Amino acid sequence: ERTKDLPANTSAWESGTLADDADLQTFKKQMDTAKSSPSLANWTEITDKVDQAIAKVTQGKASAEDALKTAQSEIEGLVKQ
Repeated sequence: ERTKDLPANTSAWESGTLADDADLQTFKKQMDTAKSSPSLANWTEITDKVDQAIAKVTQGKASAEDALKTAQSEIEGLVKQ
């Protein structure tokens, strides 16, 4: 029986409806290739720097190259902490 939840157990994807449904196989592929975020105490600060860089570029406040250089420098400082 099909529910609205997708199973995390990979063997559930090997037969039946899940194996036969091409649309659902997209989710299986994502599950197979997904990576977790690094276990860093300051991971939120690091992702904030990335978000800020993207915002500067999309708002026309910096070029992609300049925003990347700034973010890289700031992130390297956070990683070294």
